Amino acid sequence: MVNRKHKSKRVSLFTIFGGEGFEFLAKHAWMILLIAILTVFFIGNRYSCDLKRKQIDRLKKDLAEAKLDARYTAVELIRHGSRAELEERLRRMGSTLGTAQSPPYILYK
Repeated sequence: MVNRKHKSKRVSLFTIFGGEGFEFLAKHAWMILLIAILTVFFIGNRYSCDLKRKQIDRLKKDLAEAKLDARYTAVELIRHGSRAELEERLRRMGSTLGTAQSPPYILYK
């Protein structure tokens, strides 16, 4: 006579709905809960990282636009501040000011 300790259980729809399938869930409830919490944590972390990446990309684009505007403004200031531009504006305004023909004198050494 063979004494079998392990009976082979057949899993069927009747055994699952009969309540025997819930023994597994009850036995491993803490592990299932831990896996569910970690899954929610990882999904939330991924979502947060995606939002931060989008914000970083938007800020990089804004920085590039600001640098371009700063360069354009610097070029405009240099152009308006050049000697030829100032002389041209003075001439258009009808001013008698002009570039000195003689070099400046040094009064004190």
